Amino acid sequence: LLVCSVLWISFFLFGMCNGAPTVYIPQIRREANSTEAITTYIGRKIPFIFTSAVMVIAFIIFYTSSNFTQLLISQAMESILGASLVTISTMVMTEYTSPKYRGFFLTFKSATFSWGIWMSNVIGTFFHWKNIGLVKVILSLYPLILVLVWPESPYWLASNGKLEKSAKAHRWLKGTNHDSELELQRLISTQNKVDTSSKSKMDLLKGILVKDVYKPTLLCLCVLSLYTFSGKLACGFYSLDIIKKMTSSESTAYTGMLILDGITVLGMYIGTILSRFLKRRTLFLFSSCVGIGTLFILSLYVYLLSLSVLPENPYVSILLLSTYSMGIGCGPMIMCTSLYAELLPLKCRSLAICIVAISERLIMGSVTHLTPIVIRRLGLHAIFLCFASVTSFSGFPCVFVLSYLTRLIGRKICFIIACADSFIAFTVFYYSSSVLQILISEIMLGLFMAAPIVLSIVVLTEYTSPKYRGLFLSITSAMFHWGILASNAIGTFFHWKKIGLIGILCALYILITILLWPESPYWLASQGRYKECSDSHSWLKGYDKESEKELENMISTEKEYTKSCDNRRLSKKEVAKHLFTTVTSREFYKPTLISILTGMLSLFSGKLVCTVYAIDIIKNITDSESTAYIGMLILDGITVSSMYVGCALTKFLKTRTLLFVSSSIAVGFLFLMSLYLYLIYISVIDENKYISVCLLIMFSIAVSCGPLIMSTSVLGELIPIRSRNLAACLIAVSWKLAMGVQLKIAPYLIKRFGLHGVFLFFGISSCIIIGLLYKYLPETKDKTLQEIADSIMGVTRNTVGADDADKLMKTGDTSLGVNQNRLDT
Repeated sequence: LLVCSVLWISFFLFGMCNGAPTVYIPQIRREANSTEAITTYIGRKIPFIFTSAVMVIAFIIFYTSSNFTQLLISQAMESILGASLVTISTMVMTEYTSPKYRGFFLTFKSATFSWGIWMSNVIGTFFHWKNIGLVKVILSLYPLILVLVWPESPYWLASNGKLEKSAKAHRWLKGTNHDSELELQRLISTQNKVDTSSKSKMDLLKGILVKDVYKPTLLCLCVLSLYTFSGKLACGFYSLDIIKKMTSSESTAYTGMLILDGITVLGMYIGTILSRFLKRRTLFLFSSCVGIGTLFILSLYVYLLSLSVLPENPYVSILLLSTYSMGIGCGPMIMCTSLYAELLPLKCRSLAICIVAISERLIMGSVTHLTPIVIRRLGLHAIFLCFASVTSFSGFPCVFVLSYLTRLIGRKICFIIACADSFIAFTVFYYSSSVLQILISEIMLGLFMAAPIVLSIVVLTEYTSPKYRGLFLSITSAMFHWGILASNAIGTFFHWKKIGLIGILCALYILITILLWPESPYWLASQGRYKECSDSHSWLKGYDKESEKELENMISTEKEYTKSCDNRRLSKKEVAKHLFTTVTSREFYKPTLISILTGMLSLFSGKLVCTVYAIDIIKNITDSESTAYIGMLILDGITVSSMYVGCALTKFLKTRTLLFVSSSIAVGFLFLMSLYLYLIYISVIDENKYISVCLLIMFSIAVSCGPLIMSTSVLGELIPIRSRNLAACLIAVSWKLAMGVQLKIAPYLIKRFGLHGVFLFFGISSCIIIGLLYKYLPETKDKTLQEIADSIMGVTRNTVGADDADKLMKTGDTSLGVNQNRLDT
């Protein structure tokens, strides 16, 4: 998933090049946080006592404050509580509770946070704000008294060699049942294996680079960031201002604030109950999708209000905000700390918490600080859209260069080169002040713009498990149109130059993340480096039965191929002959042509032209410029939503079924639109703009669920294992040539033949391509790359045994991959 996130951002960047950009520049506020280091040396109990005591003093100062300085002092002291919530509290909750109830307790803990917000809002609405401090003082005395009864953490005691005290504390907390005793035995046996001698600072720094540490740390940061960037935290802080702006009523704002707080708390407790019955991923991802979808609707609704297209209705505003609060409350708000606490690495636990806590505080502070600025300068629709969408960029040229380099030096180094080039290019773009500088940046972006098809698809298919590959490839396709949606929406509100800053941030993320990757196991196998291939494959796909079977097949196939190669040096004539033989072999040209056809289906469906020239097309249909802009945003939103629906369907439907059903429906709507517009053209019927937009929407839904997401998916799965770089180069050139020609001649076709003629052309072209694909496209769902290649060739392959595979992996014969390079040339 870490690898896929980089590739998705690359495709997201690719979509952004088709529209206008935006970004806001954060004023970063970083909170000091040192409580994690304290917990490492003196345990969990003493820091918690210290924190509780400081809280009592801070709340007393808050309650008795009579000027602004005293309030600032109390707030500064309260920052220790904020630090402890993501450090000491998380440690205590995970180390002191039983695994059976830990998830429930953690989600309940998250719910109490919003309960506190609601309580403060109620007190501030009906009573003097100082009474909040009185409640704080009373409540803070309870943990201060109770913590004195606790034992020290059994995990900390065991890590310091105090095994007898650890066992006593563990039994005090979790009892003496079978599961508890088994957990205690594992804890003690694990600590016995750990070297408890003093470690240098360099050892500590090396510890964070271990996969067992950095992977869960990054996941924790992502989970917490989702909650922050969902916008719920900012909406909670500025709910009065937001509701007041939406409803133009202060009394409604106060009432709405309390209703929203109540619904949020209710949603969190519902989510807490659901966490006992649903899996973490199911609850977290489903509720997140509901919340994000409502964000898009909120953004569109408020934007239409700002354009005076819709009359303002306070009930609709409150309903949308309530639905959004319920969705975020059931999932991200309660699951973020739960998943964060459970994913924290056992090794270097304090250091990992420190990194996550500082990063989370940095992000939270920036978002909280910037929200009123964005609302004031850009409007509510912009803030909702900023929270719901992410920004990026990408492009084309240098296909041949990347195709050659990926074979010569591997996938990882090529990606680093492309991303470094994009970082420099985006920097030039952002600071450009003339057309010449913009052209220079665009030329520099050429290398990165070739990556999505030449490199990203190859990496995604080689780095991901067959079980999830189709879904990840579908999401990759969706990211391109996600970028288009973001660019179209943002281009309405912001200056185009800001795209450079977004590009810089995304390039930095990719550069940092890619350093964690291993090299592609397929490329390592082609070089005869089987031991490194095995390590890389296991890092990416684990050690399960299916993964080991895929590894065995890959090494066995590569071994057979290298044995068949001639070891002598080939002359130029022989190289040309081998190249001709490779290109004309059925193993190469059949999957390559099918991949090209699939890409042509997405292009000749007409969706790309409709997207790029959406404003002109809708304006031609409706004769209204304002309707054209609104229709463009609606179509883009529907396209992105439908593509994610299609991504979900790829997990349940076969590739062929989803592609052909959705393509056939899309072609049907193309013919309907052509007929409808032609009847309007010859004045047989009167034009109805609602029917026109409705037909475009239905067409967008159908084409987005299938051809748009399946094109890169099929390409990634069908691209031949032999000479992958040559095939990717040919496919990329074909796609880019067809795309460029289509976008260039589309305005002339619309002008010469009208929209009805263009839609008819796209419908006929799509029918021809669908017929060819129906005959030749194989089923690829849940198959390894080798199994797909064998199905195209009609080969039944027996897998090698485990002992043979181990021998192959241990040989490390680097001479075996030499002739692979010659043929790939």
